Amino acid sequence: MKKILVPVDFSEMAQCLVRYAVSMARATGAELHFLHVYQAPVVSADAFVYVPDADTLEHMKTNHVDRLRNLVQSECSAQQASIYIAMDGIYGVAEDEIIAQAKQVSSDLILMGLQGSGYLRERLLGNTATHLFLHAPVPVLAIHPKTEFAPFRNVVFAYDQRTFNNKALLRPLRAITDFLGARLHVLSIVSELHDFPMLADSLRSNALDPGFPEDSTSYHIIQHDDAVEGLKEYCEENTIDLVTLVARKHSWLSNLLSERVSKKTAFRLELPVLALHD
Repeated sequence: MKKILVPVDFSEMAQCLVRYAVSMARATGAELHFLHVYQAPVVSADAFVYVPDADTLEHMKTNHVDRLRNLVQSECSAQQASIYIAMDGIYGVAEDEIIAQAKQVSSDLILMGLQGSGYLRERLLGNTATHLFLHAPVPVLAIHPKTEFAPFRNVVFAYDQRTFNNKALLRPLRAITDFLGARLHVLSIVSELHDFPMLADSLRSNALDPGFPEDSTSYHIIQHDDAVEGLKEYCEENTIDLVTLVARKHSWLSNLLSERVSKKTAFRLELPVLALHD
């Protein structure tokens, strides 16, 4: 993992996100590319829409980048961090510009903050995190407010036993677990347990490159009527530090994103979430 893109929106989450990013870069040696995407207030009257001129946009960019620089430099000083930092401010739509920037700087990971109460659908930088979870060109790591960086020791990979189109899908996860010496829990949850499917064989049949090391990987299947609640319980019982999901339709991720913030089925996910893309 060489380059991490960190979109910052100056919300209450910003300080936590920058602190986490700097700590992660210190631990991994990665470069940090901070990005703030901004928009000008749109004033509409009598069918005319005000669009800022070039000088106004440049002035706005300068102000935003200065604010971002102060935030990042303050955290680097606090941690006495000596790491590579780049930053930019771009006028546009957040989802589009973050994806474009990820491609432009060849980032290996997008690090984002989940806002508000911690529910995976609510206050996610608007809908930006939800969109990036599903459409970003690189893996997305999302953290909750007040999350402090600590090396991952136990990582769960929520496996739905479906075939992967991207044979290099698990490469980022393997890189993280190898670098940090983490134990990987491959977990499948079924509503009815008629037999015990061979999860290891199922994964091997995908011919993924690389596969998982046998000495630090364990395979688990549990029965639960609610896959999301089953995942939550497993994480609590096994001291999981990171949840890894595959971003595709009708998957674990879509179930998490569709959970409503109410009633008994609401799932408050307090762990960092790594979304991979098939």
